[in-house]
Amino acid sequence: MSMSDRSKLIMFAALSMIGMGVGSTLMFVVAGLMLPEGMGMEQLFNQPTAELQDALKWGNTSMLIGFYLFPVIMYRLLFGRSKALSFGFFKQSHWWFVAPFILIFLSGMADILGAFNVWLMDQLQLQTLDEMQNNADQLQRIMLSPSNGLQWFSTIVALIIAPAILEELFFRGALQNLLQRLGGGHHAAIWATAAAFSAMHLQFEGFLPRMFLGLLMGYLYYWSGSLTTSIIAHAVNNALALVLFSIFQSFEWSFSEQRWVELFISFGTGFIGIAITQWAYRRNKPSSEFQQE
Repeated sequence: MSMSDRSKLIMFAALSMIGMGVGSTLMFVVAGLMLPEGMGMEQLFNQPTAELQDALKWGNTSMLIGFYLFPVIMYRLLFGRSKALSFGFFKQSHWWFVAPFILIFLSGMADILGAFNVWLMDQLQLQTLDEMQNNADQLQRIMLSPSNGLQWFSTIVALIIAPAILEELFFRGALQNLLQRLGGGHHAAIWATAAAFSAMHLQFEGFLPRMFLGLLMGYLYYWSGSLTTSIIAHAVNNALALVLFSIFQSFEWSFSEQRWVELFISFGTGFIGIAITQWAYRRNKPSSEFQQE
């Protein structure tokens, strides 16, 4: 007897809960093996230092494997004949080549949303969320500060390649597809997935810009019919963040002391990004159609 689309979504949610346990276990095992002698897991998260960055990066990568790859693999094993997960990895598309430019030019719009998000958090004055954000920022600062070639390699793998592939598999490749099968349309599926994608990062000052990026990657996947497109965009976004942090050594960088100049640049590049998107869309209308079993 074939399971309904709703039942399959519930099954995927259950597998995701199990994946959280698997990911947490992998993280503790891998990070624990890489900790310097005399240091414990409590120090890794409460008092992280530069010498712990390898344990943080590989522990985080192991966690992502459990969180995001485990439920996708298990779902495919359970429903191997199902067409519910259509990745289209090798479906060549012009979107592969324009996605990086779209992401780069529209990143200014994400910055505007980020500034509004920070202002909103300041108005809410939620101390608990501020502490969580500060802890997350501290962990990111350490992981984004490699000091030698080997650490640069682990940084690229842990913060660019692994998240781009694993998160896109889970959110766009699986969750977005499964939500779309419920009949609410692709827009509802993309927006719901983007909200879940942003919330899962538990970084509340960046919720709106990360949701914007989730929307962008969701539509890129839908328009192209290839998960490779959103993976490329995701990797470019993470690489851009790494480059900017390496230059400014801060999450709050600025090209000009005049705020209006930055807004002008952000909106200007945003219009270029929109124009590129429209050109790519008109060249090839969305080919990502959901196949029923």
